[in-house]
Amino acid sequence: MSNKTPDDSLTKPYKGPQSYQSHDAGLFFGREMEAEKLLSKILSSRFSLLHAQSGAGKTSLLNARIIPQLEQRGWLPVRILPQNDPIESTWRSTLQALLPPLETETKAIKRAIEKLAEEGEDLSLDELLRRYDDLPDRSAAKRELIAPMDLDETVGKQYEQWLGGGKVTPFFCRLLRATSEIRALNDHLGFFMKNPTDDPLTGKTPVSQILCLCADPRQLEGYKALLAQLEAKNPLWGLLEKFENLFEVYATKGISLKLTLIFDQFEEMFTRFIDPGQLKVEIQDIPDWRLRWRFFDELQALYFRGYGDAHSAEFDGDASLSALPLRYVVSMRSEWISRLDGIARFAPDIVPNAYHLDLLVKETARQAIQEPARQYGFGYENSLYDKIIDDLCKEMRFVEPTHLQIVCEKLWDARGRQLAGDLQQKANIDSLLPMPECTLVELEVYQNLDGAAGILKAFLLDYLEGLVKDEKLTAIEMLEPLVTVSGTRNIVDYEQLIHSPFRKAESTLENSSNENNAITSLDWSSDFIQHRKNCLANLINRNIVRMENRLGGQFVEITHEFLIDPIRKEVSRELYSDLSRRNFRQALIVLSHCEAMSLGIDMDEDFGQADFRAIIDYSDQISWSHWACELMLRRAIEYGTGKAVLGKWLELYESLASSEDVFETALVQLARIEQEKRFDLTLGFKQFQAINSRREQLSNLSLGIVEVIFRSQLRHAKDAHRTDIVYWSRRFYEQ
Repeated sequence: MSNKTPDDSLTKPYKGPQSYQSHDAGLFFGREMEAEKLLSKILSSRFSLLHAQSGAGKTSLLNARIIPQLEQRGWLPVRILPQNDPIESTWRSTLQALLPPLETETKAIKRAIEKLAEEGEDLSLDELLRRYDDLPDRSAAKRELIAPMDLDETVGKQYEQWLGGGKVTPFFCRLLRATSEIRALNDHLGFFMKNPTDDPLTGKTPVSQILCLCADPRQLEGYKALLAQLEAKNPLWGLLEKFENLFEVYATKGISLKLTLIFDQFEEMFTRFIDPGQLKVEIQDIPDWRLRWRFFDELQALYFRGYGDAHSAEFDGDASLSALPLRYVVSMRSEWISRLDGIARFAPDIVPNAYHLDLLVKETARQAIQEPARQYGFGYENSLYDKIIDDLCKEMRFVEPTHLQIVCEKLWDARGRQLAGDLQQKANIDSLLPMPECTLVELEVYQNLDGAAGILKAFLLDYLEGLVKDEKLTAIEMLEPLVTVSGTRNIVDYEQLIHSPFRKAESTLENSSNENNAITSLDWSSDFIQHRKNCLANLINRNIVRMENRLGGQFVEITHEFLIDPIRKEVSRELYSDLSRRNFRQALIVLSHCEAMSLGIDMDEDFGQADFRAIIDYSDQISWSHWACELMLRRAIEYGTGKAVLGKWLELYESLASSEDVFETALVQLARIEQEKRFDLTLGFKQFQAINSRREQLSNLSLGIVEVIFRSQLRHAKDAHRTDIVYWSRRFYEQ
């Protein structure tokens, strides 16, 4: 062993709101039984399902337990996210897992040498691995040396056409964390030379020799040639042809290959790939929904090919083909499993091989607190264990893993880091003896932080303070409706949070002057919608809110009652501390309510003079619809506001009077109604007029949309529109 002192600076024993990764496996506790049961299902069946509620820790379980254990059993796991093209993502993720660039192997070996060897020392592979194993688990180096590598930082864009972007795990990292054997690294490095002459790698091989092998120009040339060979040149090739080619290439080299495709966050197949309806209006930037069904079809072909026979009457395959060594795992939120018919129709084994991951129970929650701390040489007073679990416990039984991690991370910063850094008592780390009192985090520390409620409050405030002002105000605006007036958790429709009515993209709710207040119009901005979607996604990722599928729609709620009080205080401080701003927001709520009740102009009785005045003060921050502008013009006439104010509203009303603009606005509104299934709404007078003027362009409408237009006709039409009433009545009747 060299005299070089490795980097023993302490990492965190807890992950906070972040998911565990494969290199965090040594700190992941409390899920041993769940991992064993899930792994058993994966190994015994070709198609398995992992499902749980949001925040239960599905991704952490896969990364820190399932992926390493599959590797140890000879299966190469490939974690796949749907992204905007699930077919492309499946193939790119497979290449990244199977063929990390040789440059990443070189970098991984060099960083290990830098940490573990003296300058100029040429270690054998066995010695390098032994020195890695000797690093204490709490050492930052131990996790740093097995961490994945960013492709852009390591190899730039030279392999982007084959691998895409993101991070890859070199085979050398798998060797360090003992989930792979030297044979796998030898196969990987010996794959690319056309005429390899070197002896196979063994534990006695000098590390310098491995570095030379990685940097050999013939290796690099062979690596690129293999990527080109695996990349489908035939544009008609799907996943089946690509994977058949992949296994054939490896078989010719005598390399046994077994893959497990893990489709994580699979609910995105249904939340990301959405049919906007028969009205050809693009409401938001979403990928083509047909990709979902195309992906299911390709997965079906790949799945049936794995049987090696004509498993299904629908599959016109070659019964003589040998089976592909593939396993499939789908991981998703429980509320979406009813949408898996597209897979269950060809893979019925997914149903009996479904595993539900519950929240932590009290006993496993205690392990998740205790075991990482033990590795770092400290612990907690028994009364503190009980207090943490009791404060976070739901239904007297369950604890949400992310909340537990946030609390423990705060206690680490407040006291645990000091104890671990000062004591460094390896005997206590490795033994099962009780911790001495001097190494225990005291209950008083927890109480000084105001317990779990105070820690979660500080977590929320720290997150909000880290945002720029516009993002912070947007986040607080989205949190506001998630708490009721009486101070309880509220459930709000996802689309309602995303599509903030009448709001401009550039609006930040800053005080505006009552003078020179220009009244402008802005069509619904896709950038604004994307901004709010990103904000909500960040709140979900930080486990401040969760999104679930209920009552046929997507709904959002905060994750814990402890967040209610700080949310209410932030809303009051940021949104309602200024009287004029408060009045504006209340008036905007009334205006939105009037429109939601009915898009007809005759349903605006609740919008009074005070609301009208408050809206005028902030009119430049509103994206004006034809309906809202007409309402404001009517109120300006009714209240006798003076010639200047009346002239502004008249000018805006006239600028929005174009039949083309109204028609497009009506199409957007109908598309939203179709998407949200709110067929009880009606269109405004000008909107249904524009629809009638160009109704020949609206073919193949759904029954619900025809009903909306028909109801709008009955609400607004006069005798002069009798022909239109008959037209839409007949279309409604015929459907």
